[in-house]
Amino acid sequence: MKKRFDKVYQFKITLKGIKPPIWRRIQ
Repeated sequence: MKKRFDKVYQFKITLKGIKPPIWRRIQ
């Protein structure tokens, strides 16, 4: 379960780093 959470968290961080506008839109 923790591994899955870490993957999702890392994905969000990557997405935020690539395109902040899209990140804000998702949030």
